[in-house]
Amino acid sequence: VVPSERLIEELWGGRAPATAAKSVQVYVSQLRKTLGDRLVTRSGGYMLELEPGALDLDRFQALAGEGRELLARGEARRAAELLGAALALWRGPALVDFSYEPFAQTEIQRLEELRLTALEDRIEADLALGRHAQLVAELEALVLEHPLRERLRGQLMLALYRSGRQGEALEVYREARELLVSELGIEPGPGLQELHRAILNQDPALEPPSPSVLRAPRSPDRRRVLIAVGGAMLLASALSAFVVALTREGKTAGLASVQPNSVAVIDPDGSALVAQIPVGARPAAIAAAGGTVWVSNVDDSSVSRIDAKAMKVVRTIALARPATALAADRAGVWATGDSTQVYRIARQFDAVSRTVAVQRRGRLFNVEPVPGAALGAGSLWAASGTGVVRIAPRSGRSLATVETGDNPTALAYGAGAAWVTDAVNNTVTRIDRTGATQRIEVGSRPTAIAVGAGAVWVANALDDTVVRLDPFTRTVEATIPVGRAPSGLAVTAGVLWVANSGDGTVSRIDPATNEVAKTVRVGGSAAGIASAAGSIWVTIQDRLPLAPRGGSILVLLRDDPGTLDPALAFWDWSWQVAHATCVKLMNYPDRRPPAGLLLRPEAAAAPPEVTDGGRTYSFTVRRGYRFSPPSNEPVTAETFRYSIERATSPEYEFPVWFLDDVVGMKAYRARKARHLAGVAVRGNNLVIRLTRPSADLATRLAMPFFCAVPRDTPIDPKGVRTIPSAGPYYVSSYIPGRRLVLRRNPNYRGVRSRSLDAIIYAIGATHPGGVADIERGTVDYIADGIGAAAAGRLGRQFGPGSDAATQGRQRLFVTATRLVGYLALNARRPLFRDARMRRAFNYAIDRGALARLGTPAVGDPGGLVPTDQYLSPAVPGFRDVEIYPLDGPDLAAARRLAGGRRGTAVLYTCDSSPCPEQAEILRRNLRAIGISLEVRQFPLALLHEKLSAPDAAFDIGRFAWIPDYPDPANVLGTLFRGGSSWYPGGFADPRWNLRLDAAEGLRGVGRYRTYGRLDAELASDAAPAAAVSYQVRYDFFSNRVGCQLPHPVYGMDLAALCLRRE
Repeated sequence: VVPSERLIEELWGGRAPATAAKSVQVYVSQLRKTLGDRLVTRSGGYMLELEPGALDLDRFQALAGEGRELLARGEARRAAELLGAALALWRGPALVDFSYEPFAQTEIQRLEELRLTALEDRIEADLALGRHAQLVAELEALVLEHPLRERLRGQLMLALYRSGRQGEALEVYREARELLVSELGIEPGPGLQELHRAILNQDPALEPPSPSVLRAPRSPDRRRVLIAVGGAMLLASALSAFVVALTREGKTAGLASVQPNSVAVIDPDGSALVAQIPVGARPAAIAAAGGTVWVSNVDDSSVSRIDAKAMKVVRTIALARPATALAADRAGVWATGDSTQVYRIARQFDAVSRTVAVQRRGRLFNVEPVPGAALGAGSLWAASGTGVVRIAPRSGRSLATVETGDNPTALAYGAGAAWVTDAVNNTVTRIDRTGATQRIEVGSRPTAIAVGAGAVWVANALDDTVVRLDPFTRTVEATIPVGRAPSGLAVTAGVLWVANSGDGTVSRIDPATNEVAKTVRVGGSAAGIASAAGSIWVTIQDRLPLAPRGGSILVLLRDDPGTLDPALAFWDWSWQVAHATCVKLMNYPDRRPPAGLLLRPEAAAAPPEVTDGGRTYSFTVRRGYRFSPPSNEPVTAETFRYSIERATSPEYEFPVWFLDDVVGMKAYRARKARHLAGVAVRGNNLVIRLTRPSADLATRLAMPFFCAVPRDTPIDPKGVRTIPSAGPYYVSSYIPGRRLVLRRNPNYRGVRSRSLDAIIYAIGATHPGGVADIERGTVDYIADGIGAAAAGRLGRQFGPGSDAATQGRQRLFVTATRLVGYLALNARRPLFRDARMRRAFNYAIDRGALARLGTPAVGDPGGLVPTDQYLSPAVPGFRDVEIYPLDGPDLAAARRLAGGRRGTAVLYTCDSSPCPEQAEILRRNLRAIGISLEVRQFPLALLHEKLSAPDAAFDIGRFAWIPDYPDPANVLGTLFRGGSSWYPGGFADPRWNLRLDAAEGLRGVGRYRTYGRLDAELASDAAPAAAVSYQVRYDFFSNRVGCQLPHPVYGMDLAALCLRRE
């Protein structure tokens, strides 16, 4: 039995509302509508009574276990089938809705390990069946994702060797050894070394074995382990999932409201939902042929294959990069994305069977979650660069590249031609078989296209319309209003179906009348759409709220910013305004973490091409962005060269800190050169050369300093008051000390929201009166946040977990910042030279009590949340893992590690409240393990100087760190790599230096995963410091404002705000 109190704790932690018990009862009552009699009430709590086999965990365990046993007996073919069926039950990461919930972490890690083991077993079976050639691409992607997993490395080596690629097999071993030695200081395991020697000797035993002689060690029966999900966790997870659904839609989820990350199936005759099929994370493109439906899952870089008749996922195929476009035939599917590769997935093998390299000029990218590839006239047509590449499917050879415009997006083939939309130029281009083109103007931001029922159909996302084109006269015949932000089209049986991403609906259009005949509500965000097996199939993503366009809001701002010049945008509030007004090469998407922490192309057409060992970055700048009036100038590669040179000009102090590794920077700053030698423009390409390899240049360029400004913007060390901008909003007027107005940029054609007509700031307002004004409805928002005391009062009524939140009317939002407070432990002095004593200290302190006292009054109203990790949740790579106690010390563990050692510790801290009070808490904590505390206090402004002095005689020092930009290396590497001048604790360990150096060279998601592991392991093993708390900001809104999106980098996303429908 799980007590109600336990459920309340798991759902709300220490912030449970007064109505928590009643809310749990309501959630349980609603949940019973789905679970039925399985959810029963017992004395003081609840219980889930599940019959054997009720969970997909049961089925996975049974199939994987049987497949493993068959593999051990040498029955590889049947083993591969069962293991594949077991893995097909996975529709994404385990417990993905609870990725950041502490209660789920242990189970998530355990289940992921079981999945990977089953995947390795399936690959073992496929190798035994001689499928080595087909496995290479899949294994390459897996090794990239799990670089330290030696069994996958060995399987890739064997697959390459059996494919006649001995040199590449040896290279895989060399890379593995370098990684293991540099990161862990160990050699590869005996198995991998033995395989390496066998390849060198061309051992005949490496030839593909027959299934009859294949043997593998039996694995212990893990049925009990796999099924043993803790009752509290399982029930809390179910309740949490229900709360999420209730909050998102304001009602319980059902077939009228399909869950995100699934495919909705619609009966075209009755226009009703008949099924939902869970798939991967953020399903986007969808294509169908030969009884198979293919779905691209963007956030986990995979493609799901669905049996259309059985309506179930039969296999999920991993890709090296996400696919944003699919084109299917009976034998398989072609998948393309924002890379230079096109993948062929063969249905026969359920694996990538071929990878086609596309010429650099035709580098593939796609900015919308809709198909951008098509099959027709014996060719594959794929959106690329500024046109379309025509590819021969059998040979993979590029037959031709046809220039079509600035941003080709969606493709279709029919009526004897290929048709491609351009989301920037607002056109459709017809390409005939000879390559001749004709451009046709349509509506705003055409993002989907289909051919059929005697017409070419185009969805215009910003107009909420579908345009009908005559394929022969190439003229617009009709414009049909549909739902919000249409994103996908499909024609079947003479009917056009439209997926509307903005309002979670599907429109059925009758071509005979050019009118919407039926609207089907599917919930979420309907992304892509296809027809198969007599049904309509729609990919469903999590929906960001949309609201009526128009209106304005009044915002209070305590302090005058002084300037809005991006070159001086060093503080959090200026970053918030810059995010609403700026366009950057790469930017953070308008999503909550972790997706909101992963850079994506904005003005760049695709991620940069990185060459010369990480020293050269090449960006292709997408056409279509323009600055606001009165400039109206287009944003080009030359624009970004000027913007970078302006920001790093000798007239400005700060921005150069983040680009000091650009070739020629010293000469440019010394005024010995007019331009930066390391920044060059070649057509629409921007090339940046560095003096040393770097993996985080794109992250640094995403700082507001380097957003696009017009090329005639003056260089003024005091800043230019207002500058035209190319983002969703621009600065319409600014009267220092009084008023600032942001208005919608009429020239903006990007994908970001901009619902409000204007955002009006009143400058100089104080917080207490401002909060009262928001409660009365005379003010809408306070830009620099509200204080923790006011947030505590308002949170119970309007914050997360409140009744208002469950009704979709949340008004108080809590967002983690990058600032983390630490207690530095001086490893140069005897007391904390030993890691055991540093770990003992971490167990001994009461983080909850220290955080509750707050922070010295330095004008920042944010609150504190206890933490034991060096990375904040607002930094990529953060994983919420349990290392040390967060609310009260663990004295038993502390004393065990201290081993009876006694002594005196000297604390350097500030002399203003709450520093003295926190010192008394530390005194009590340390006394319990035999350490007395001597406190030395200094003015806060001098504290860091005192800690950093060469003769500093402290053992413990109050210390805080906020990385200048959101990259984990800017925390772990900057602070804890030996010789750091920023961290006063003097920690230096060659083993950790090697691991930190290796992580710094990584890019992409693998970089963040590696740093996430390093964060937890560094804190638990070496413990160079004690992380105490991270800071949060509180944002409070009036009742009429909605669409709030707390962003992990920029705070509240101003451009996303809207006015509620009353």
